[in-house]
Amino acid sequence: MVVYVESVGVTPIIGKPGKPTAPGKNEHLHQTLFLWVDKQPLAGSFADLQAQVDTFGRVCTTERPHQGLPGGMTPQQAWDATPVAAPPRPKVKVAAAKVPLDVSAYRSEHTVDGVRVTRVHHDGIVRVCRIEFRLGSRYTGQPMHEISHGTVTFIDSRERRAESAP
Repeated sequence: MVVYVESVGVTPIIGKPGKPTAPGKNEHLHQTLFLWVDKQPLAGSFADLQAQVDTFGRVCTTERPHQGLPGGMTPQQAWDATPVAAPPRPKVKVAAAKVPLDVSAYRSEHTVDGVRVTRVHHDGIVRVCRIEFRLGSRYTGQPMHEISHGTVTFIDSRERRAESAP
């Protein structure tokens, strides 16, 4: 599903592990939608049903006050009053790990103690689990040590300094 969503240009935001309220909110929205559609006249076609769902979205967003917002605001009023935020960026943690110093003996997929040795592609990109990290063209062809423990850290063994992916 994530691959498809990304292929159509959408960045998925996935709920945090151990936070069961995120799916609950989604389920509550679906329950509210189903109750609302149930009170509408029976749709004669998918187009009619889509029109009802679109109306529900408009009513919930622009006309109906939200119980979690102060002063009877609608979600649209709260959205319009909020300054535009920068896109979320992952928090970077530098992970400590034993990193082998001689990387020439390892193929790109070789892993030692959770550290994978890989090479930076010609465009300065390293791919981890189908996610691209742009390290920059100055690292092209260089071996990188990849450590994945919740965050991804790349260690440039030639310069002996850590570069964390943005």
